[in-house]
Amino acid sequence: MAPFVLVVEDDLLVADMTCRILEHGGFLAKHVSSAEEALASSSVGSGLVDLFVIDLILPHTTGLKLAEQLPHRSPRAPIIFVSGHPGTLDPSESLDCEFLWKPLHAG
Repeated sequence: MAPFVLVVEDDLLVADMTCRILEHGGFLAKHVSSAEEALASSSVGSGLVDLFVIDLILPHTTGLKLAEQLPHRSPRAPIIFVSGHPGTLDPSESLDCEFLWKPLHAG
């Protein structure tokens, strides 16, 4: 079975492209638009998420704040943060995670 990725991204065009890139790479991808949706997702609670791709700037919160809540729901799943805003904190400098700048490219 292909690894399952939960993409947390409020920009629908970016989310669609991210999911397409992941699916082209052999992953199963699901998109949610907010931290609330990510936390409410049944896949998160059941531990089925193999990887999180989280935008650093989300409506009403940040990707970092969402990530603080995720270990309680899916402790083994790694996180890749993404951002398209220059000057945004690169969380890989202080956290055990990966960081990518938008726009993402298939390659």
